[in-house]
Amino acid sequence: MTIRTVVGGERHGSDSPFRKWCGLVGELRSILPVSVPVLALTATASLSTRKKLIKQLGLVHCLEIVRNLHALNNNHCLTTAAATAASNAGILSRRRYIHRGSGHNRHRTLHYPKGTNIPSLWTNSRPHVNTTHRTSNLSNLRSPPPAPLSITFALLNTRSLTNKSPVISELILDNNIDFLLLTETWQQPSDYYALNQATPINYCYIAKPRSSGRGGGIAVLHKQSLSVTELDLNLPPIYLASGDSQQSLAFSYRMAKSTVGLIIEETCTALWEALHHQVLKVPDEREWMNIAAVFNEVWNFPNCCGAIDGKHCIIQAPANAGSTFYNYKGTHSIVLLAVCDARYRFSMVDIGCPGRHSDGGVLSSSVFGRKLQSGDLGFPGATNLPRSAITVPHVLVGDEAFPLRQNLMRPFPGRFLPEPERVFNYRLSRARRIIENSFGILSTRWRVYRKPIHCKINRAIAVVKATVCLHNSLRDLEVELPVNNRSYCPPNATDSEDVNGNVVEGSWRQEEERSCLQDIPRVGANTFGADASAIRQKFRT
Repeated sequence: MTIRTVVGGERHGSDSPFRKWCGLVGELRSILPVSVPVLALTATASLSTRKKLIKQLGLVHCLEIVRNLHALNNNHCLTTAAATAASNAGILSRRRYIHRGSGHNRHRTLHYPKGTNIPSLWTNSRPHVNTTHRTSNLSNLRSPPPAPLSITFALLNTRSLTNKSPVISELILDNNIDFLLLTETWQQPSDYYALNQATPINYCYIAKPRSSGRGGGIAVLHKQSLSVTELDLNLPPIYLASGDSQQSLAFSYRMAKSTVGLIIEETCTALWEALHHQVLKVPDEREWMNIAAVFNEVWNFPNCCGAIDGKHCIIQAPANAGSTFYNYKGTHSIVLLAVCDARYRFSMVDIGCPGRHSDGGVLSSSVFGRKLQSGDLGFPGATNLPRSAITVPHVLVGDEAFPLRQNLMRPFPGRFLPEPERVFNYRLSRARRIIENSFGILSTRWRVYRKPIHCKINRAIAVVKATVCLHNSLRDLEVELPVNNRSYCPPNATDSEDVNGNVVEGSWRQEEERSCLQDIPRVGANTFGADASAIRQKFRT
C-alpha cells in the first residue's frame, strides 16, 4: 500500500504526547519511510512548540502561511509554488477543538523533509463559538500558482561560424543555455554545414543569412523542448504603406498595441539613423552646381538649387500639450519643411516644429532656415545667366508664403503684370511645382498620411523621418530605370505639360483631398530689401 500523506491531529491537555515533544507525530514519523511526507494540522501552536516540531521531525523547505479571508473558522492558510503537490496530497477528515487563551495573529510556517512541498493548513485566532467541534474546511487549500520558469539567454558575435562550431556547441552544453543568438554568422543561404555542427543534440536552430554578398547573417539555437515560432514582423512597412491603425496590426499579429507602437518607433528610428547620412546628406558646392544644372535643363530656371515648401502633418492631439501643436486650420500638427531637387528628391528637411508656429516662426526656427538667412548653406558663387552677361546668385524658389531674400525667390505679386514679370512667375511656378509633386508622391505612396497619425509626438516625428528617407532611397533606385518600368513614381504620377504648354495634373492630385498634409501659412513678411528686389529684377530679364 502506498501512503501519500499522513495527517496527525493535536490533542487537548498539557500532558498529551503532542504537547510534550510532539510525541504522537514523532512516533508516527519514526515508523514511516523518509520519502513519505507528513502533514501536521494543528489548531494552535506556539513558537516554541513549532521549533520543537521542526527539530524533532527534521523538517526542511519552509512554506509561508498567508491570511485567508474566505474561511470563517480559519484566519490563515498556506499557498505553495508546487503545482503538482495539491493533487498528490490526501487530506483526511479530523476533529477540531476550540482552544481558549492561545496566541493570536501569529505567523505560521511548515517544513517538509527532502520531498515535494505539500499544501498545508494552519488555523489561528479562530472565533470563540459554542460549537464543540467542526470538520476541516478543504476550501482553504487554494490552487497553487505555477512554479517560476527560468530561461537562459546568450548573445554571441561569431564573425564567421566556419571554424567555431565545436566551441559554440561546448559553450551551450557547459552553460545549459536555452537560447543562443548568433550574429555575423557569415553563412550562405545554401550552406548550413557549420551551423549544423554547432547545434548540440536536442537543440534546433532558426537561421537568416544575408540575401546577397558576404558577411552578416543571424541564427538562433534553442532547445527542442521550447516552442519557438518564427514571425515575419514587417509591421513598420505595412503601417507606413497601408495606413492601418496600430490596433488593427495588433489584432493581426496577436500582440499588444504598445508592442506594435514600440516596434514601429524603433524601426523608423533605425531607418533614419541608417539612411539619412546617405540619402539626405547636405549637398556640397559641386552637388549644388549639378542640381542647378538639372533645374535649368528640365525646368528652364537657371541658378536654382531647389524648391522649398512646407506641410502640416496632422497628428493626434498630444496629451498635456495645450495649444502647442494647434495650427491655424484647427488641427494638431507638426511641420515638415523641405527643399527638393529637380528629380523629386528631398535635399534638406526640418521635421517636428509645432504646428502653432506661423509667419516667420517656421522658417526662422529651422536649422537650414537660419543657415539660409546667414548664407551658410554652401551655395556656389554668383554666375552669369545663360546667354547673358548678367550675374545672379544661386537661389531657392518658393511660393508667396516665403519671404523674398537674396537667396530665396518668390513670384511677383498681382494679377495684371507686364510680360517680363509674367514670364518670371511662369518659370518660377514650373520649378516650384517640383516640391508640390514631391509631397504628393510622399502622401500617396505612404498612406500613413491619409489620416491623422495616432501616436505620441516622438513616434510621429520618427514616422515622418522614415518616410522621407524611404522616399529618397526609392527615388535613387528608380533613377536608372526606364520611365515605363518605374513603380514608385510612374510617369503619370507627377504633373506634366502637353505640346501646347498646358499643365496635365498628376495622379496624386486626384487623391489630394484625402491627404493629411496641409499647406503651411505665410512664413515671412511681405517686406523685403532692395538687394533682394534687384536680384529678382535681374532674373526676370
